[in-house]
Amino acid sequence: MDQLRSMRVFARVIDEGSFAAAARALDLAPAVVTRLVAELESHLSARLLNRTTRRLALTEIGQAYLQRVRTILTEVDEAESLAASQAAEPAGHLRVYIPPSISVWLAGQLGAFRKAYPGITLDWISPASAGGLDEGCDVSVLMTMHTEQLEGGFVARPLARTDVVICASPAYIAQHGQPGNAAELSQHDCLVAVSPISPREWFVRNAASGESTPLPMRVALTSNHVETLKAAALAGMGVVALPSYMLGDALRAGTLVRLLADIPVQRNYVIHAAYPSRQYLPARTRVFLDFLVSCFGGKLDRDPWLDALAQPRPTRKR
Repeated sequence: MDQLRSMRVFARVIDEGSFAAAARALDLAPAVVTRLVAELESHLSARLLNRTTRRLALTEIGQAYLQRVRTILTEVDEAESLAASQAAEPAGHLRVYIPPSISVWLAGQLGAFRKAYPGITLDWISPASAGGLDEGCDVSVLMTMHTEQLEGGFVARPLARTDVVICASPAYIAQHGQPGNAAELSQHDCLVAVSPISPREWFVRNAASGESTPLPMRVALTSNHVETLKAAALAGMGVVALPSYMLGDALRAGTLVRLLADIPVQRNYVIHAAYPSRQYLPARTRVFLDFLVSCFGGKLDRDPWLDALAQPRPTRKR
């Protein structure tokens, strides 16, 4: 007896409501459907169905068995799909939910992904105020405080740690000078991000106790759009504190200068890739998650953008 085939036929009989309807749906002779269910009952030494001339009814054992059968069939189908996807080139449509500031940084890497997987199309969703996981998307990129625990019906894969960096443009520094310590920020124009994960105030962390103390500030501009704050800092409007991934290029180019580097300001953030909890992921989702890890590094012990700044620049050959 082909037990798996008999289980599929049994489940289809229940779904269709009769042996005849199941036979039509499966393109089998009614006698074959009847025989396969009978063989299954004989194999189990249990009656699964009570048959009358008008209707079918599951027995108590049949009801419990059907639940297990559906689970087994789902597992088998997913295993077959997984095997097929491993052999096939990843393709299809992928919806990605990502905060605008991270989107800008990652956009520079997307050409490599497109070249590697031309069969995958991306729907890039970057709302003005990104929140938590979007259940309508295949992957959501989230940024949380390093101490915050993510909860919900999804799997979160850590991508990177990013520290908050205080900086200003050379033009601003030339005009107003550099703050020598945290208290002197009260004498400088500050550009402050306002968002669910970025408080209006800046904080100094006590390395020993872990407690945070708010810094005195003279606020010149607040915005929920961090790219605007970066642009204002580049234009010499004031001092800004933003995640390192946003500032790496400007700090390396010298268009922004890091301030108070020895002071642990604010809290570290962690960038995650989140996706709905399910046992089987399409190949296009798996390869995109691997791409994100390769871009961000996948480690939380150090800030990769600050590490990159510490590395010497390659010298050009004349």
